[in-house]
Amino acid sequence: MEEVKVNKQGEQAVASGHLWIFSNEVAGRPTAIPKGEPVRVLGQKGNLLGVGYINPQSLIMIRMVARHEVTIDGEFFVRRIADAMKAREGRFGGSFRAVYGESDFLPGLIVDVYEGHAVIQIQAYGMERQKDLIIAAVDQVLSPRVIVIRNDSPSRLEEGLPQYNETSKGALRARFSSRKAPLNSLLM
Repeated sequence: MEEVKVNKQGEQAVASGHLWIFSNEVAGRPTAIPKGEPVRVLGQKGNLLGVGYINPQSLIMIRMVARHEVTIDGEFFVRRIADAMKAREGRFGGSFRAVYGESDFLPGLIVDVYEGHAVIQIQAYGMERQKDLIIAAVDQVLSPRVIVIRNDSPSRLEEGLPQYNETSKGALRARFSSRKAPLNSLLM
């Protein structure tokens, strides 16, 4: 895993709980690291601040996923989504938000459940690169009948990501391609 150092401002931001490291808080310009690549984030003296994923072309250059060493793999996503569900246990009915991005240490990822249908929104390059692992984890933890990837948010353009929608599991009653059709009217 590549290492990226942050300046004093970035180190203070992470120490105070922020999960975003802006481009002006990164020491140097790590343009050779591919977009969405996991990186070890180091403080000015080389101390480990955590792990995040990087997008050298974004204003939010690093999005932290942990404050310690961690491997970002399928089990990582299963644990995080299961932890998010446990934190909300008994607080929702048939429709609810299962994953709240940064609140669940999964920046750039939102997962909503509508009566047994999961809708995944990926808004950051690092999560987009992990899309298959995320879909598998959502399927394992939530066991939805249908999984929809709804990636038509304008914030994706700021990350350099295309907008698209797709169904990765099951089938919807009708095909959707825009925000004009309410999603709940398309679910079976």
